[in-house]
Amino acid sequence: MGIMSLSYSSVLLLGILFPLRATQSFDPSTCTTRKLVVTDWSVIGDGVHDDTAAMRHLLSLPSGDDDCQTKHIVIPAHATVLTYPLNLTSHTILQVDGSLVAMASTHHWPIMPPVEIYGDSEDRYGGFTVNQYQAFLYAHNSSHIRITGQGVIDGNGPYWWDLFKRRDPALKPAGRPNLYQTVYCSHLEIDTVTMKDSPFWTVHPMLSSDIHIHHMKIRAPLYAPNVDGVDPDSAQNVMVEYNDIACGDDHIAIKAGVCGLKPAYYNECMDPAWSQRVKGYLTKNVTIRHNLFRTGMGIAIGSETSGTVRDVFIYNNTIGYCQSGDKTLTSCGWGPALHIKTTLTRSGSIDNIVFDRNIIYNTSMFIFLETNYQVGKQKLPSNYPKTVVQNIVFSNNLAVGQAMGAGFNCDKLDPCHNITVVNNTIVKAQQNNHNPWGCKFIESFNVHNNTPGGLEECMARSMNQTSHVDEYYAEDRLDKPGWLDSAASN
Repeated sequence: MGIMSLSYSSVLLLGILFPLRATQSFDPSTCTTRKLVVTDWSVIGDGVHDDTAAMRHLLSLPSGDDDCQTKHIVIPAHATVLTYPLNLTSHTILQVDGSLVAMASTHHWPIMPPVEIYGDSEDRYGGFTVNQYQAFLYAHNSSHIRITGQGVIDGNGPYWWDLFKRRDPALKPAGRPNLYQTVYCSHLEIDTVTMKDSPFWTVHPMLSSDIHIHHMKIRAPLYAPNVDGVDPDSAQNVMVEYNDIACGDDHIAIKAGVCGLKPAYYNECMDPAWSQRVKGYLTKNVTIRHNLFRTGMGIAIGSETSGTVRDVFIYNNTIGYCQSGDKTLTSCGWGPALHIKTTLTRSGSIDNIVFDRNIIYNTSMFIFLETNYQVGKQKLPSNYPKTVVQNIVFSNNLAVGQAMGAGFNCDKLDPCHNITVVNNTIVKAQQNNHNPWGCKFIESFNVHNNTPGGLEECMARSMNQTSHVDEYYAEDRLDKPGWLDSAASN
């Protein structure tokens, strides 16, 4: 249709071919654009008045009569537009040069039913219901949407974080909203704008494809609850590059929906309804490169991976770069810089993942691969759906600050396969003569030239360990059906 141009390239690394979505950008010269400056269309923009009705009217206007006409909504630099959630539709450019601010209230905030790949609120919180407040900016079944500008989109997060911390009844009807969420959308772009203080995850493209997120900023205080940066979720052909992110939780969390054992999750992995749909929940062809990650918890695969995460290339990122963060830990945030996290019972697979040439400064851990993420005491039924973790590469990564630990922790009931760790350096561990390596149940591996030494021996001994689950239950637990005692956190 001409509004977004795409080019493809690929990279061959350690025998794995990774397709890259190298360029995705709007090309307005090939299309007709209708430009609408909001303050010319009944939007007051003084940061006091509720401009919801006027903004919704503008965003609902038709783009045109064919697929190559676009409406271009502009919030000028002098305007502060205060609204409740807004819906974006196909062939829309939203340019925020001033400020677009979410109302600090749950009143008049739409409540959405759970999306199918979760079955309940993403913001599950003990005793609360399955619905979720609509994202501040939301698109469904749409295409060719761009968010850009030199201004700020403000989710008014402190209001929602306080509700969460106090277990306020306002969150009983629904969980906290994302700042920007798309569902069943394609050809999406975010650039140059700043998104700040999301109530929950900041950018959440779900069941969406052909996504380019570049040259933007995300800001939230360290440890703002569950405030991730960018979370591609059951998404394909995603490029995240040249961004500057400081947030409360994971800078990046690559997900693929979740199922589990009742009553922790409403989606049951062994339910035929889930298994028939799950092929459509795949996350594939994701590239994370050339980003600056400040305070926050690093780059993660998971923990929601039930639909399978495959073909992910993460390279040339700077992680844990900050002047002030967690003073107790003397780091830019608790959490591993390079993190793969899932549980034994979420099914699906994590396959063909490469972390290459990333520089890590001050995080509390360097690398962590774990298949028992935040799992408490559990009893597993005999036919529980295993999670496959295989073909994982950590290569040429450099830890130069506080980050020292590196753990590869799988389970004897479901060991990991073909784990490659080559040419990685942990400077502080070498200086302190510290052995940073920890290994459990790695069935096959390729390890060499890591500093400090010792990882080869660690991997070789890894199949003769105590399972995390064995610490609580006897070997015959598989003959005793039971369920998770509590839900794992996001």
